[in-house]
Parts: sequence; structure tokens; C-alpha cells
Amino acid sequence: MSPAIMCTFTSIVAISFLSHVYAQRAYYCTTPDFCDDGIQVDPRIETPTKPPASCPAGYLICLKPKCGVAAGNLQPDAKDGEATKGAFPWHAFLQNDAAKANTANGYAGGGVLVDQEFVLTAAHKITNITAVNVILGAHQTTKAELDKCQKFKVTSMYVHKNYNQSTLKDDIALLRLETNVNMGGNINLVCTPPADKDYQNTKTECLVTGYGQQEFTDYNAPTPFLKQVHLPIVDTKKDCEASYVKNLGPKASDLLDLKFELCAGGGDQLDACTQDGGSPLVCPDAATKTFSVVGLVLWGKKCGQPGYYGVYANVPAYVKWITCTKDCMLGKGDCSKCPAVQHPPK
Repeated sequence: MSPAIMCTFTSIVAISFLSHVYAQRAYYCTTPDFCDDGIQVDPRIETPTKPPASCPAGYLICLKPKCGVAAGNLQPDAKDGEATKGAFPWHAFLQNDAAKANTANGYAGGGVLVDQEFVLTAAHKITNITAVNVILGAHQTTKAELDKCQKFKVTSMYVHKNYNQSTLKDDIALLRLETNVNMGGNINLVCTPPADKDYQNTKTECLVTGYGQQEFTDYNAPTPFLKQVHLPIVDTKKDCEASYVKNLGPKASDLLDLKFELCAGGGDQLDACTQDGGSPLVCPDAATKTFSVVGLVLWGKKCGQPGYYGVYANVPAYVKWITCTKDCMLGKGDCSKCPAVQHPPK
């Protein structure tokens, strides 16, 4: 079978080998710096079969976009506070469509772009609302600035079938966007870590971003701009569970899921906060300088209290669930095997 045709702004040739006549290949619109260079051999089955007829001005048709990088390989500043503008192009502003005219511009929580048409978030951010929009590329959160960003209607939402609203166990959801995202400039995918990769006792220095409150009692979400905090991942049982049991009593051990949750922070003001739920905890790869989403903000005790760690969904433990749920939302698999259920139910 002849290789698919690819248009680029360079002399690079991309070759796509398909494993059989039913195989399908994915194509994306990206800016040149977000498209991998060199010859690409990738027989994985994906959609759509045909490349788009055209891309917006300044974009090219790409077989395999780079994940986990910002434009120009911009890296986050070492300081905490206002996020380095453009360094987190995967961060998503979730908007409650029914409340988009309010003073908070309908802010409902955070999420992360993991695919050209899928956003990952915490289930507790979307189970009480029925119509959600995703805004990408936002640094400031005024209506005027949000209106300049790419905005997508969410057409379907699936949550983990075992999600428990009382304990926040299996607190994860996948959102499908109405149209594919054009990646480039201030919008790009985050990398997804290998399934079951263990970050829990690595002391890896990571970053959490969000528009949530700056203090537990501020009630000022979304904040005027995206924020960033550098956090170390800690041992879930030895450090995190022990801390909560010490401060809250033995029943606190029931709150943590040692496989599907991880903890980070623990220092003064080193934390996510209220209304940061669903926002990504991303960790850099020392060799490639790319970022992978390792956690999603779930819960904690107040915000930035010394000795209390922030609790996150352990994304590597859910990679198989994410892949299965994505396939079922695309009509290529059985959602009950993931297990995942649609929200709102239909």
C-alpha cells in the first residue's frame, strides 16, 4: 500500500506503514515546532483515515505531534506563583455552560489535554453539571481574554463506574470535544506516562497548575491568571497516610487509596487549593525535557498546611482505563469493560 501523503513546510519526508487494509492513520494540524522531525514508522491503528483537506494558516498536517512540550521548548520558571506564560499549553479551563455569564465566567475546575479531542479531569468536577465547555490556551481569566482562546463544546463525558462521591475513590473522568484541537502556540498535548509507572516513592519534583483559590478562605476562583507550584511526590503510605493518621486519627487511613492515589507537597504553601480539582500534576523527563501528567488534583486538608499532603489521582494506574474509555467513546470498544459510565446517563 502506498504511503499517505503529508504536507509540511520542510523537506522532511514522513512514511506511514499500515498493517493491513483496515488500518487507519491519525493526522493532526500543528505548528512546525510541535511536529516530530524525521521519518516516522508507526503502524498503530488510529483515526481519521484521511488527512484534513487543509489546516489554518501557519499550521501543517502532521502524523505525530510532540507531546509534553511548550512552543520554543519554553520551560517553567523556578519560582512559584503566577505560571510561566505559555509553559503549560495542555492546561484546560472547564466552564459550566449554564453559568458562563456569571462573574467567574462559569469556571468549574481544571483538566488536561491528553489527545486531540480528549480532556482528562476529576469526576467530582463534572458530575453536578450537564453542559461543559473546555477553554484552551488561557493564561488570564477575564472574559475578554477567555474570548480570545480556543473554546470547545464537550459532546460526551464518561466517569469511572466505581467513582464514589463520598470517598472520592476512582475520581476520574474523560471528556470528548466536539471538534479536534489545532495544536500550536499556546496549545499542545501533555504526554501520558507508561501504564502503572511508579512515581509514588521517587521524590520526583513536579508542578501543579490551576486557577483555584490562593488561600483556603479566599473564595476567589478563578484567580486572575494560571498559577504554578513546584511539589515533590512523596511516599503515599510512609509519608502521606502516616501524616493524615497522626493529625486526623486512625480513620484517616480509609481515605487514601494506596494504588490509585498519590501525594505531593507537604510544605508551607506548597499545595493546590479549593477549586483546583481536576488540574494536572505534571512531571518532567530529565532526558527529553517533556512533561507527563502524573496526577489530577483531588483533595487535601485546607491548603498549603505544613505536614498535610495534597492527594492526586495516580494517572499511571489509570492509563489502561483511559485507553479503554477513549476507545469506547469513539465507538471502538465496550465501556462496561473499562469500567466507565456516561454522564449524564442516557
